[in-house]
Amino acid sequence: MKQFDVFTNPDPASAKSHPYLVVLQSDVLDRLNTRIVAPLIPPTSLPFFERLMPVVSVEGASYVIDPTNMGAVHVRMLKNPVASLSGYRERILAAIDLVIVGI
Repeated sequence: MKQFDVFTNPDPASAKSHPYLVVLQSDVLDRLNTRIVAPLIPPTSLPFFERLMPVVSVEGASYVIDPTNMGAVHVRMLKNPVASLSGYRERILAAIDLVIVGI
């Protein structure tokens, strides 16, 4: 499991509105049994500010990363990655910086 890997949301209660989760946690912490993730949502779900919520493509469809709803999940919840967003690294890190540091 690598940073920026995308997984299908395993939670039936939220999977419809948040179909995917992206791993934000650094690979340096791969021995931990949890991962910090952010949900991916359809871009029509809410108005967005692209620096805060970058638009990405997963399996041919556009989604918005929502770092304002970051959380931790146990690694056993994340089964098989369906994509990697490593190509969006700079935009994802800029969004996290905006949420955490305000820059």
